[in-house]
Amino acid sequence: MNQLRKLFLLIKELGVADLVSYSLYQAQLRSGYTRKLTPLGGLPAPEQFLVSAAPEFCWRSCWERLSGKFSARLMIEEARLLKDGYYRPFYATSQILHLEPPSQSSVHWIDVNEERFDDIKMVWEPARFFWSLTLAGVYRGKAQESAAELFWQKFDEFNHNNTVNAGPNWVSAQEVGMRAMMWIIAISAFHSSSFSTSQRLERLTTAIVHHVERILPTLNYARSQHNNHILSESLCLMLAGDFLANLHPRAREWSRQGESYFNHALLRQVEEDGTYAQHSANYHRLMLQLSLLYHARMRQQNRELPPAVMRKLAAASRWMLAQLDPLSGRLPNLGHNDGTLLLPFGCDEFRDYRPTAQAAAIAFLGEPCLPAGLWDELANWLGLTVKPTQPSLDFHSSPAVRRVGKGTGWGTLRGVRFRSRPAHADQLHVDLWWDGHNIARDAGTYSYNLPPPWQNALDTTSVHNTITVNHQDQMQRMSRFLWLEQAQARWLEHNLEGSITANHNGYRRFGITHQRTLQSIHGSGFLVTDRLLKKGENVQLVEYCLHWLLPDWNWQLKDQTLVLHGQPFTLRLIINARQMAPIEALEPKDVSLVRAGHTLVGTRADIRLGWESDTYSEKHPALSFSLVYNSTRSIELITRWEISDAER
Repeated sequence: MNQLRKLFLLIKELGVADLVSYSLYQAQLRSGYTRKLTPLGGLPAPEQFLVSAAPEFCWRSCWERLSGKFSARLMIEEARLLKDGYYRPFYATSQILHLEPPSQSSVHWIDVNEERFDDIKMVWEPARFFWSLTLAGVYRGKAQESAAELFWQKFDEFNHNNTVNAGPNWVSAQEVGMRAMMWIIAISAFHSSSFSTSQRLERLTTAIVHHVERILPTLNYARSQHNNHILSESLCLMLAGDFLANLHPRAREWSRQGESYFNHALLRQVEEDGTYAQHSANYHRLMLQLSLLYHARMRQQNRELPPAVMRKLAAASRWMLAQLDPLSGRLPNLGHNDGTLLLPFGCDEFRDYRPTAQAAAIAFLGEPCLPAGLWDELANWLGLTVKPTQPSLDFHSSPAVRRVGKGTGWGTLRGVRFRSRPAHADQLHVDLWWDGHNIARDAGTYSYNLPPPWQNALDTTSVHNTITVNHQDQMQRMSRFLWLEQAQARWLEHNLEGSITANHNGYRRFGITHQRTLQSIHGSGFLVTDRLLKKGENVQLVEYCLHWLLPDWNWQLKDQTLVLHGQPFTLRLIINARQMAPIEALEPKDVSLVRAGHTLVGTRADIRLGWESDTYSEKHPALSFSLVYNSTRSIELITRWEISDAER
């Protein structure tokens, strides 16, 4: 791609405002001004900084509402691990909790070479201090001084091993903001502990000032990203400003600035139909959890969110409800999943979205979306009243998500008109759910930073439940997180009950439009009909690859029919193909089944196939079923999903 066209696409698809913000950030960085504003060791404290004064423990009431013990499995397990000196990064495999960077700890953050780390997120994750909320809950619920002692030990360990503005843990202002927020919230539980001495509180307040001073100079970068960076950083400014309101001369200014940026970002990033700019289920949850903290903070001050912001958050809540599986509490693993779970209260496992959905429904829609349950813990911690009534909210009320099926047998078809940066090249991806089981799955993310082929490898078209043409993605990859020449989808109207249809133009360079219909067959399964429509007189041979990611169950494959034996049902995929104009049966060139990167049947070989990742840095086997067809004409592929009671 030539530079002129690249510039045109960047302006067209990223927008002038974000490009200007990024250019300002780069200019400030290269001029040396950012380095001057973030010196090693931090800026000297202003004379008016009353380091010995008492900060505002604004989150005390949240901890006072927490019952004597955690209600759901996730934090119970985390508390047990922390007692033994371990934690679980991204709620995956447990590791020793230590806060010393493996290298470059004395290098100014601007000079840190991220490529020298296997994955820098593994360095950042313990230093986010998310686990400190579990310690705070243990302290408040069971009055265990050992929990407060461990918090302060780890706080001192971090500060001893991470000089201000030096090393990998100061590279990302978002990571800095996350850490400071956790300190501010957790200390509201620990403030009465005998381990929370005046000397330690002084060190904490000074550290929070240094964190704010690291965030401020690079806000242009956060704004240019048009994502959760500006939300988390501006919320940190608010919380830090409130915490230091009586100590630092600029604290109230930070609060006002953070509030302004947060409101502006939400209004820009959340579309009217509730779609979030990052096109990710997990980042959508992060956006709502940050907004719930903002909402709680405003209620503490007897203030209301601006009406326009409330409307956007109401729409975003409906978006989540429209994809929530009522039995498992999961959402489709859409888009980037970086393993973030800011507020784990009430979660049974990492992908349990019910606590956030319930709290957001109460805060932004005015009533709960679920009956009472363990997932109410987050709402209770935030001070949101859970009414003991049967919820009346419609789970299918968001126009942003097209869903078929009712009850516990349902599916979604993804068809997006992008107005912000796509996360994955996944137009017309289908997710299917049956009795709480995700039978047609999204692979997730696994890692952003590992060496090839695992550097954000699961964002490609080929691993999604859609069709790849001529081995090409639907969009043009420009970098690890940037797709250009975006594939745009359009919804088509028809009168077929229980079905939805969309097409996308991502293969217009081949003269092909992909059209897909998803239909729910009540009580027995689903029907997916794909049409690859060629334009004009083009008679060039085209290769089409239909892909389905399935659970890792026992399997039987015969011709184009795959049978999976799971509990408590059996799943049959029956695939037929035909060429159009004139109609003629079409046999596959290849039928492949791949598990965990190993080809079980057929000839397709790709180490990225046959995996799924529930959270960051973790992957486990799945079954990747694909069929390849060659044709010079338009074709139609029909996948019938038949579900029956488990065969004995």
